[in-house]
Amino acid sequence: MDIKVIAENIEKFRSSECNTKENGRYRSWEIVFKDFDEHQDDKDYDYLARSLALYLASWGMMRGSSKLLTDYNYLIHISAVQIILVDFPELKNYPQNEKEIEAYVRLVWKKITALKNYYSKVGISPTDTLLTKIMLRTEAATPAYDQYFRKFLKANGLTQKLGEQSLKEVWALWFKIKSDLSNEVDYPPVKLLDMAGFQYGQEN
Repeated sequence: MDIKVIAENIEKFRSSECNTKENGRYRSWEIVFKDFDEHQDDKDYDYLARSLALYLASWGMMRGSSKLLTDYNYLIHISAVQIILVDFPELKNYPQNEKEIEAYVRLVWKKITALKNYYSKVGISPTDTLLTKIMLRTEAATPAYDQYFRKFLKANGLTQKLGEQSLKEVWALWFKIKSDLSNEVDYPPVKLLDMAGFQYGQEN
C-alpha cells in the first residue's frame, strides 16, 4: 500500500474537469447526496426516486438489457428510497475510530441485503455494482464495487468480494491513510476512497 499514491489519486479525481465544472458528470454524486440529505425528513419519495434514477442513468446502470431501462420508469425506485431512509442518520454518522467499524458495517450490510431483496423481487439483477453505487450516492456508506474499485482493492491486498469483511477492510484502510491526507477533507471517508479507487482503476 502506497499512501502517497492513494492521496495523489484522490487529488487527481477532485481536480479533474468532470469534477470541477458545474455541469461535470462526476458532480452527479453531489447532487444526489445533497437531495437525500435535504429531503430525508419530508419523505418526498417521488422526488428522491427521480433523483436516484437520473444518477443511475448518468453512471451507466440503465443501458443494454438492464430492466431498469427496458421495463421500468423511475417509480420502481420508490420502495428502494423507503429502504434507504431507514437508519439514514445512523449511516451518515461514520465511524470515528476503528472500534466503531464493526457495528457500522453490520448496519450497512443489513441495508444492502434489504435493497438486494427488493430489487430481486421485482426482477432487477441486484449486482454489487448497482447496490453499492446506490449506497455511495445516497449515504456514502460504501464505495462503488465496480471493476475500477476492485482493481484498487486487489492492488492494496484487500478482499475484492463485497461483504462485511471487505467493508471492514475498507474502513480500516481509511484510518491508516487519514492522517496523511490534506487537512481539507470535504467529502465523506469512503467517497474519498472511491475517488482513489476509480482513478487507480482507470489508469491501470
